[in-house]
Amino acid sequence: MNSRVLGLDLSLTSTGVASDLGWTDRIRPGDLRGLDRLRYITRTIGDYARTGRYRLAVLEGPSYGSRYGSPHERGGLWWMVYDLLARREIPVAVAPPTCLKLWATGSGAASKTAVLDAMRRRYPHAEITTSDEADALALAEMGAAWRQAWCLTDAAQRRALDGVAWPEVTYR
Repeated sequence: MNSRVLGLDLSLTSTGVASDLGWTDRIRPGDLRGLDRLRYITRTIGDYARTGRYRLAVLEGPSYGSRYGSPHERGGLWWMVYDLLARREIPVAVAPPTCLKLWATGSGAASKTAVLDAMRRRYPHAEITTSDEADALALAEMGAAWRQAWCLTDAAQRRALDGVAWPEVTYR
């Protein structure tokens, strides 16, 4: 059974998008800035998240400690995407960055390169070119594990799933 989970690593310059089916992509808005950029990214995610196609979306949670890189604009993007998914009736899970890293590598303090390397090892036939795509794929994989109630023997992965804010749904 394919569980149809969408993983999203939101970024103003290179948003990672992935499915639990193993594909990845990036959304790059180029020279767009401000509201035009936010609308472009959100609209493109909407193209991926057509109603009925996905049963769950997993978003990387905001990094509350970030003060650089337009945190106000990143927060706006996060809420615009969350709203889009909610309006499409796609349940949304929110995974803290440390849980994503813990899931992918076994360490919540892993580097972006470590996550990229781990996901490339897990998906050797996928073309994972950036850490944005690797993060999105790890998020999608986490969602698939939760939806399908995987029996995990890895304690780190169980802890990672326990740290995610899963949606209140009656089905998986």
